[in-house]
Amino acid sequence: MSAKDKFSSPLAPNDLPRILILTPSSEPGGTQRNIELLCRNISASQYNICVVTNFGSGELSKRVQKTEHNAQEFRCFSKPLEYSRLKQFTAKFQPHLIHSFLLRANWLASRLRLSRTELPWIAAERTMDLTRPFWKARVNARLLSKASRVHAVSQPVKDILISRDKLPSDQIKVVPGGFEPQPQSSHVPTVISTLEHPRFACLSQLRREKNVQLALESFRRFRKFHNRGSLTLIGSGSEESFLRNMASRSSLQDHVHFLGAHTNGREYLSQFDCVVIPSSEEAFPNTMLEAWASQVPVVSTDTEGAIAMAGSPSGALLVPPAKLSDAMLDISSSEELSDELIRIGSERLKKFKIETAVKKVMAEWAELIF
Repeated sequence: MSAKDKFSSPLAPNDLPRILILTPSSEPGGTQRNIELLCRNISASQYNICVVTNFGSGELSKRVQKTEHNAQEFRCFSKPLEYSRLKQFTAKFQPHLIHSFLLRANWLASRLRLSRTELPWIAAERTMDLTRPFWKARVNARLLSKASRVHAVSQPVKDILISRDKLPSDQIKVVPGGFEPQPQSSHVPTVISTLEHPRFACLSQLRREKNVQLALESFRRFRKFHNRGSLTLIGSGSEESFLRNMASRSSLQDHVHFLGAHTNGREYLSQFDCVVIPSSEEAFPNTMLEAWASQVPVVSTDTEGAIAMAGSPSGALLVPPAKLSDAMLDISSSEELSDELIRIGSERLKKFKIETAVKKVMAEWAELIF
């Protein structure tokens, strides 16, 4: 780190370091989940954190406001005048460090830093950009190159940032997300309790890169051989209408259930026999952690992030996309395989404790600020 990247103004006596966290959406998702966990597990006696979101349901803001920290929303991308309000707020908050998550937040961070180039900026990279349009991937790579430091959520992400985006290795630190166990929900939607076994669940935002249509197509092939079972999609997104039409065309409307976006969706996973992760790209599949915690076996496409998280021996049944339906058949017909995946997954989960993630993040903040 060069001298100009170090924050030059020392903290005043008794002044807490102020961290401005930027993320575009406040919708439930892996990024938002990790930001919430940071705020819940970092004491306000150590850092003064403010989370800024730009669009969405406001769910993340509500959850952050239940912690000791603060949250604000500035709809900069739908209302341009909101950017002026964000600049005014930032000038008043006077952050000692900006920590941004995802492309739009990286762009906002780069803009806010124009007048204070010495202000430390960490850009957290949680995707490998394999499905993002080329121009967006190049814009994001250019933004990341301007950050004081880049946090890669997994080793595969760091590797691609070096090989494809030409970022220097010493600028990138691997900082995986963490997991905090939560009690299972005592209130389960009625529709879940009436589902036919084997019950498959897909906990995911319904977006293109999540490739939920593969889960639906694989389930269609599964039922062709098994003639029973159900698939529940927990999440919402731009692909929902397409997926509903797809289920209807395949005559699966009575067996595929759209539960919608549930803030407590992860608490329902214990009601299922298997969690399916069909993504075409995963850097750090949080759903795998949620399934392990719920003692449910995981079937997943063999994305690099899933392979890195599942480890060896693997805590998930990892297969090429074309073999996903075969894996669903294997898991539903072998209790021994299911039990073994649950056992290994429970062991792997210990490597992703939220305390470990929080310590790494706070160490990074302290190194750049002090």
